[in-house]
Amino acid sequence: QALENILAYERFSNRETGLWLEKGWWSPEDQRLFLLLVYGSLEQLLQLDQLISRHARRSMDKLDPFLRGVLRISVYQLCYTDRIQAYAVINEAVNLAKKKRSKAAGLVNAVLRSIDRANGTDKRSISRVPDMDEQNLQDMSLAYSHPLWLVELLNKDFNGQTLKKLLSAHQQPPSLTLRLNLMKGEKEALLTVIRNEGIEVEPLEYLPEAYRVVKHLDLITRSKAYQQGLFHIQSLASMLAVHWLDPRP
Repeated sequence: QALENILAYERFSNRETGLWLEKGWWSPEDQRLFLLLVYGSLEQLLQLDQLISRHARRSMDKLDPFLRGVLRISVYQLCYTDRIQAYAVINEAVNLAKKKRSKAAGLVNAVLRSIDRANGTDKRSISRVPDMDEQNLQDMSLAYSHPLWLVELLNKDFNGQTLKKLLSAHQQPPSLTLRLNLMKGEKEALLTVIRNEGIEVEPLEYLPEAYRVVKHLDLITRSKAYQQGLFHIQSLASMLAVHWLDPRP
């Protein structure tokens, strides 16, 4: 449901996932799995949709929105993660389909089993385009699951090998980083409060206020430190952009 809300209704992913995580029944492990499935499916969306369309033998817009979500997160698990066995992924997807769209359960089962067979033992093999032309930007867009317009834009500034490294790096899950709110106190005092709540962080070499979250016992947005505004969750790229811009009053 979260994935469909983000894609079909253009909701912000962080707000959509946050709304679901505010519900009280998540364990920390389930929180991490939920975020992995949502953000992982978004990152690999072009690949997932191409695979589903090929094996379902129909375009994605011809599929029921609920089934699209079930298939996307299931194919993501089959092709990009090792956390859950293939048979369990397929059974869960079929059971979901039976509850909501009973007539489509057979389609879900057939598509996922077909993709699992094609996947074989090498999960990463599915993410490579067969006979990919290394210089073809359309192939590169699909192989790295980036929109073609973005690949074309980047291609103006980077050569082929550098472009592929850039696209590949962008596919890696980012670290969870936070920015200390130095208007709320000295750095060491803020860190003491944060660490006392079970949030283990380490400094990043680039910026004095930037820290990577190494370990946390519960959702960090539930911590008193977060609710009191002692830190914000922000990507390193966003933090660096402000420093490079160097805005003045």
